[in-house]
Amino acid sequence: MTKVTQTLRRPPKLSKTSAKRNLIEYIRDADSYYRRVSPRAWLGVRYHRTHRGTRIDFAGREWARRLWADESREIVIKKSSQCGISEWAICEMLSRAMNGFGSFYVLPTDHLAGMFVNNRINQSIVRTRLYRQGILRGDAKSVFLKHMFGSAIKFAGSKTRTNFHEFVTDTVLVDELDLCDQENLNLAPDRLGASKDPRIRRFGNPTIRGFGIDEAYFQSDQKAWHIKCESCGEFQTLDWFVNFVGQVGSSSYELLDLDWTPGSGRDIQAICRNCGRALDRLTKGEWVAANPTSSVSGYHVSKLFADSRSHDVMSALWGAFQESVSNPSKLQRFYNNDLGVAFEAPGAKISESVLAGCAGDGVMPSGVVSCVAGVDVGARLHVHISELKEGRRVKRFVGTVGNFSELDFICRQHRVRKGVIDAMPETHKAREFVTAHHGWLMCFYGEVMKGDYTLNREDRTITIGRTESLDASFETYSGGRVVLPRAWRQLDGGDFVSQMVAPTRIYDDKRQRYVWNEAGRPDHHRHADNYEYIAALLCGFMAEPVEPTWV
Repeated sequence: MTKVTQTLRRPPKLSKTSAKRNLIEYIRDADSYYRRVSPRAWLGVRYHRTHRGTRIDFAGREWARRLWADESREIVIKKSSQCGISEWAICEMLSRAMNGFGSFYVLPTDHLAGMFVNNRINQSIVRTRLYRQGILRGDAKSVFLKHMFGSAIKFAGSKTRTNFHEFVTDTVLVDELDLCDQENLNLAPDRLGASKDPRIRRFGNPTIRGFGIDEAYFQSDQKAWHIKCESCGEFQTLDWFVNFVGQVGSSSYELLDLDWTPGSGRDIQAICRNCGRALDRLTKGEWVAANPTSSVSGYHVSKLFADSRSHDVMSALWGAFQESVSNPSKLQRFYNNDLGVAFEAPGAKISESVLAGCAGDGVMPSGVVSCVAGVDVGARLHVHISELKEGRRVKRFVGTVGNFSELDFICRQHRVRKGVIDAMPETHKAREFVTAHHGWLMCFYGEVMKGDYTLNREDRTITIGRTESLDASFETYSGGRVVLPRAWRQLDGGDFVSQMVAPTRIYDDKRQRYVWNEAGRPDHHRHADNYEYIAALLCGFMAEPVEPTWV
């Protein structure tokens, strides 16, 4: 047990002198001690009332003690829903205000920021006498800016860039990190430049692997909650697919707690991965860091041990999981919101192992006759050129060029006969290029297409479904119809690999369909390859090419 954890359980021992004091004086001494050790925990336990009027209670939430006492400069929390992290953040913000430090609280949008203030902050102020006394008169109804205990607190949406200008603060809190505008978030640490005690707190539900809160947690010390099996003494983390369910078919699972039934009068129990006996998921445990050298304090909080609201939490999770197995939208939500882990379905992206499976044993020669090309347009032009040989796209050039003149030279060198170039954002320059080069087309992505693509001869354009085309080009990799050079990991200084693996195929709940999500990471090579695939498709690359629709 750490010293920090102990401070939340009992006050310091009294000296002989203090033992003679009356009880009221002793309580005041203990209160002052807690406030020095962890202002957040002191405020939460001593005064704070939630928006429902309830108090902070650590009963059945042993995991929360160290988190509430953590005063690290930077904290990352990868979490599931309904784990009390919002109350932790509110107490962090207000305890900092009591000590003279301002806060900048960021949510995905201004609308969500307004809802958070009205539904959570204002309700806590109404129900907590200390907060009512500490708020500046006239600020009670203010939504985006409040002054508490003499310190300024600003609430802002990440989508509005101007929110990140001018306001100087000491504490940055980013809520629902994955849903925020990642580019604007890069400006948030600048708000701490003049602070004597800067703090950063980032937290939220993960979405896909390697992005947002999942990536931030990976860069932290990666603390996971370990509990001890009282039967065999094994320390372990709780895993849904190890401690609760076992797979019995391609898409069917059964509970490991064989004695549980819906009418048994108890909740589903965790099963020890070592001895197979029942394991109390709410028992005392300890946080263990997998990357202890990191200066960032990171926590992974899951409903498997953090949700103690009722006796049937695991039963509800089992029901939700059964419904989600055959529903991609619900399965993704189960991973992200209930387990607090990033979701990635098998075969949902081009992985490094898939790329390795396409590696040949040669190098890319120059000046190959009759190739196809794909170009993604950005600050630089990302270019892919392949020879169509024996039903495969054999890569002959993968890299970047600085302008369209260099692109012209590379294409002439490889005698490109068919090419597809990104129509956006340089539509004018792209049109000039395709007009000057026979066999080239500009590509527009469409959301949903009835056919595979639509060609317009007059405009020299092709319109194709973004998701559908990325699905098809992905299959050429997984099916071994692409040949990479032996040194594929070194292509474009390694950017080829990082950008090819960036997009993940996930289910978009709002659109009710699958989409490829790059999670804010560069993916230029992935699209250049996709445009090259489209060019190959127009040359009859696939065994059974689909006839285009001309307009």
